[in-house]
Amino acid sequence: MNLIKLSIKRPVLTIITMLLVIILGVISLTRIPLKLIPDISPPVAVVVTSYPNAGPEEVNQKVSTPLERELSTVQGLDEISTQSQEGSSLILLKLDWNTNVKDIETDVLQKISNVNLPDDSQKPRFLKFDPSQLPVIQFGLSSDLPANQFNGKVDQLTEELKRIDGVASVDTNGSLSKEIEITVKPEDLKKSGLTFSQLSKLIASQDISLAGTNIVQDDRVISTRILSDVDSLKQLKDLPITEVMSQTVRLSDVATVEEKTVQPESITRAAGQPAVLVNVLEMSNANTTAVANQFQQTLDDKLNSSAYKGMEATVLFSQGDYINRSIKSIGTSLLLGAVFAMAVLFVFLRNIRSPLIIAVAIPYSVIFTFVLMFFSGFTLNILTLGGLALGVGMLVDNAIVVIENINRHLSMRKTPKMAAYDGAVEVAGAITGSTLTTVVVFLPVVFISGIIGDIFKEFSATIAFSLIASLVVALTVVPMLASRFLKEPKEVGRPAYQKLINRVLMAAIRHKIMTLAVVIGLIVLSAFSLIKAGMIFLPETDEGFMTVNVDMGNGVEKSVTRDALEEMTKQLDQESSIDYVLSVAAVSSRGGMGGSVNENEGAIYIKMKPLSDRSVSTSELSDRIQPELQKIARQYESQAEVTLQSSNSTGTDAKSYTFNLSHPSRQLLLKDEKKLTSALGKIEGVTAVENNLTDTTEEQVIVLDREKIAANQLNTSEIASEISTLMRGQFLFTLPLNDQLEDVYIRMPEETITERLDDIVIGRNGSKVITLKEISEVRRMDSPEKIETINKNQALQYTLTLKSGTSSSEIKDAVDKVAAEQKLDIETQLTASGDQALIDDAKDDLILALILAVLLVYFVMAAQFESFKYPFIILMTVPLTIIGIALSMFVTRIPLSLSVMIGMLVLVGIVVNNGIVLVDFINQRRREGLTKLEAVTESVTLRTRPILMTALTTILGLIPVALGLGDGGEINQPMGIVVIGGLLFSTFLTLIIIPVIYLLFEFRKN
Repeated sequence: MNLIKLSIKRPVLTIITMLLVIILGVISLTRIPLKLIPDISPPVAVVVTSYPNAGPEEVNQKVSTPLERELSTVQGLDEISTQSQEGSSLILLKLDWNTNVKDIETDVLQKISNVNLPDDSQKPRFLKFDPSQLPVIQFGLSSDLPANQFNGKVDQLTEELKRIDGVASVDTNGSLSKEIEITVKPEDLKKSGLTFSQLSKLIASQDISLAGTNIVQDDRVISTRILSDVDSLKQLKDLPITEVMSQTVRLSDVATVEEKTVQPESITRAAGQPAVLVNVLEMSNANTTAVANQFQQTLDDKLNSSAYKGMEATVLFSQGDYINRSIKSIGTSLLLGAVFAMAVLFVFLRNIRSPLIIAVAIPYSVIFTFVLMFFSGFTLNILTLGGLALGVGMLVDNAIVVIENINRHLSMRKTPKMAAYDGAVEVAGAITGSTLTTVVVFLPVVFISGIIGDIFKEFSATIAFSLIASLVVALTVVPMLASRFLKEPKEVGRPAYQKLINRVLMAAIRHKIMTLAVVIGLIVLSAFSLIKAGMIFLPETDEGFMTVNVDMGNGVEKSVTRDALEEMTKQLDQESSIDYVLSVAAVSSRGGMGGSVNENEGAIYIKMKPLSDRSVSTSELSDRIQPELQKIARQYESQAEVTLQSSNSTGTDAKSYTFNLSHPSRQLLLKDEKKLTSALGKIEGVTAVENNLTDTTEEQVIVLDREKIAANQLNTSEIASEISTLMRGQFLFTLPLNDQLEDVYIRMPEETITERLDDIVIGRNGSKVITLKEISEVRRMDSPEKIETINKNQALQYTLTLKSGTSSSEIKDAVDKVAAEQKLDIETQLTASGDQALIDDAKDDLILALILAVLLVYFVMAAQFESFKYPFIILMTVPLTIIGIALSMFVTRIPLSLSVMIGMLVLVGIVVNNGIVLVDFINQRRREGLTKLEAVTESVTLRTRPILMTALTTILGLIPVALGLGDGGEINQPMGIVVIGGLLFSTFLTLIIIPVIYLLFEFRKN
């Protein structure tokens, strides 16, 4: 109360304090980094081991399994999965969210050192998952320049772009390079008496640069060096290799030596011509928008310069650009919400001064919030700004209650200063209690672990900060301004809505039991509909970028994949809503850019036109074109599969459902896979079924005969190494050529490997030449491309592509039903992953948060009223929201989601405010001597206007959010919808049901 008196008595001090906060707020706003979502650090670690030249089964047996056995005892481990493929092992460690990856790093490294791995394998690397390792910018480079010149320009450009502040790396895909290739002439090599590996060692030994010791000559110390380098193609061709019949055999006698353009592993094309896909990664602590803006500016400046004339760049995806658009859209929603809230005040208060005083609360509270956000280390993202947009209507609630009560005291003919003080003091306890009840609902979010906690802690804290700021404004700035500018209001008659509410109230009081029965019935029906509603993790966002993933089937060559992608690209070029298309033939699984590539897989990256320039969403277009692209792919290969994935910077995918199928036995797992896969495609709402089963591919296996090898006095290990080297080729050294260093490789001719492998010389037994067919047998065998396990069981991951509007919880129930009908093996496990796993993890935490929120609200009210009874009466407003929530979800056809449940959490704190104001006023009237019925009816009459004003300002302030205007609005839209629906119904019912319950409790007391 002293604070109110001080602000009225010392207006200059109050104004100076306001100005100080505004200055701090503006400075804070310029310092708060912009991000799309709050920083998320999933507790995921990876152990990567390279085992060159080893097949999947050997990698699994000798590397993955021993490491998995040792690492499965790591503290805090939630799930361990392995992936063994040719030449590498990847082990994924998923920890519980209370475990820090840094805390277990030492333990993991110690356990790795305890494992005996093959001598040929490299040391395992421990890596922590970092979201900044994902590209923040993707763009395509194309040009009509000659390939070599274009490639040089690309390398030069990427090196310059790497120097931009905040950029961690710039990686290219599809660029060309040069190398020196030594192609062996098998027959000439055979005549020389050398094997492939012997020739390789002889060539490599010719390029030597070794340091010697220092010597003293003429009183000076001179360093020495032993040099035998190769610095030209001619020198390389003329290298002496051996002597045959006193004739020197040179390299050019047994091999061809030439400079070649190395074709990239992947074929990248845009607008029908070769292109390069560029991925830009930012540093983990960088400001995404600052990096993106500076990168875009630098890229434009470079391409406009004469050095890069003829080159064009098209940005496929820029997270910074999307953040800027999203922040702008939410900022617009915030401003529109404020304007709508002000309109309500003008309608109800019917004067200009009161609304203007209250209007101060919105910008001042927002600016005050920026100060608290800056000192809390928060970022400005779509969730924290969404929190402000969600609360913009609530920011004036406290000010409305105060100003409306001051007006009431002015109508009692009090002086402005006295009316300002008495009016503010009278409701100070009520608005403090109502603010605290709203703030405490967010306290349980602190106890939510996992990605939900990471995402919504800043969101919740931002709303809490803004509400605390609005309370301070309502108890200081508003009374001060009111004491200076408000005058005695004109008397007005009772409005029509007041008469209607009074008539409904009197009817409800006369039929208390029937009224409560009807409301309880509606609550039960609404709660049942919510339980039956489908659920997704987060709403689908339209970021204007999607990827077409194409799997042509095992064994398909890169050229076939390229041709299919080119025809799909022509089809996509006919779509008016698409801005740019870039295709990549031969990628890693599901369109990834890392790891070894699969020639049978491809990806098409699609950039959509801006939302304002197209009539269809990315999701709608995806549903429409998927069957068309699938048809094109199957014209090339009957087993081809095409799936589409929309880009989502939150890392979730509302249009796919993923789960794992696992079993200790691979044979039984494959048996169940066949039964399950065919049945899954029949589920309604599923457009495509895909799993990562790599059907055993046919491979050529060279089986060595130990007896014959020993008889020819050869070594099995050396023979195996010789065969591997000649089939793969070998790097020798680098050669300075054309002002740059080029790699020198030696290889066998491809036709020799494919057609005359048996005749290759493997070694000598005295003067006898030994060929491969003399000590081995070549067979055709089936072998898996990769072997995957989850928690030591053989596993497969399924991905079901869903139609727009299909909830993952509905699909989960359908998948479980299908699995039960197929009668899978008793040891087969089916576990959800992806978004559904996040839903399962979040559901219990969110239900707990809702329960804790209700309890905390009750505790705050009990302390305020010094009663256990009145808070219980007020708490009855909470179930009333269920009716509005269910109806709003039904009308707008939105499923349950994390956003909806957070909206419910917000409602718990909002709806009790009206009950607090009403019950507190009833108790005040009773203390003044009124009967129960008189106190109830008079309180409803006097409090209806401020209650409707606070409710409507919140509702109208949320309309822009509920409409989901602009980019990034999809995440906050469901929150706005359910808060509007819940508040709309609960506000009206609060004015009717709470008085009825109050009278019933007091009747029982009497």
